[in-house]
Amino acid sequence: RAGDAIGFAGAFRPRLAGSELAKLRGEPLPEGLETIDVRVLRAVHAAIREAVRDGSLSSAHDVAEGGFVVAVAESCLAGGLGAMLDLGSVQDGDDELERILFGESPGAGFVVSGPPEALERLGERVALDIFGTVGGDALDVTSGDVRIVATLDELRESHGALAALFP
Repeated sequence: RAGDAIGFAGAFRPRLAGSELAKLRGEPLPEGLETIDVRVLRAVHAAIREAVRDGSLSSAHDVAEGGFVVAVAESCLAGGLGAMLDLGSVQDGDDELERILFGESPGAGFVVSGPPEALERLGERVALDIFGTVGGDALDVTSGDVRIVATLDELRESHGALAALFP
């Protein structure tokens, strides 16, 4: 819903190795997967499930194929609303921003939206960072001096173009 806060719930340590982006680039798979804490992962899933069931959240989308920014873009398309994200100043240049936007991690977590107080309550149970607001007709991502804007029409067109690659 317009005006809802947007956050990330869960332990997210994104890496590009083994990601969809790396696959598209033809990069080799990593030697193995990082270790995950199943107890933490289970707690995040339980908290998200409960918040969805009790109606606290307006949306919840797992961060999987494509990484964080793909999950946000898919949420924008599903809800028909844009999002304004402020990722702060990412250090270490473009590579670090690329890792944050497109990196993946086993059992990473969820992009969530809802009233700010609902996200605050969720943040009492699991790690949660609030970084944006739902609204407008574009996905607008800012990190320091970098700004990326894609209208919902551009996102729909790009998303539709992918269908031909996956018959």
